Amino acid sequence: MTQQNSPPDLTAYSILLRSCIRFRNFQLGKLVHRKLIQSGLELDSVVLNTLISLHSKCGDTETARSISEGMGNRRDLVSWSAMVSCFANNSMELQAICTFRVMLELGFLPERVLLYGCDSGLFERELLMGWGDNLRVCVENRLFWG
Repeated sequence: MTQQNSPPDLTAYSILLRSCIRFRNFQLGKLVHRKLIQSGLELDSVVLNTLISLHSKCGDTETARSISEGMGNRRDLVSWSAMVSCFANNSMELQAICTFRVMLELGFLPERVLLYGCDSGLFERELLMGWGDNLRVCVENRLFWG
């Protein structure tokens, strides 16, 4: 693209970032993130959620949190789920629980993937402060997704 003097668009950046995540090339992903910022493009929620995932997977929870908070009212179920997973998978159980609770309070109901993805990170450690059994019941009865 750049060889043809055609700058990448958001779709191209999203594909590049997802490829970096898939192949666990986080250094390249961070370079793509820097180039994206330099591009001056207005980032949409798809790209922002992908950036949250990138920084989460490389353990940079502060950047992931900053991106999420910067989204403000543009945060959606994917954004909230990405942050819960980010904290749970980076041994920040209390932050995961707090984020999960805020997510629920704002009316975002988790999908099965989020609950199972966080199962080992949260339920095993039994840090859900009374939520563990309630969540298990919800999962078993499929109260979140009908």
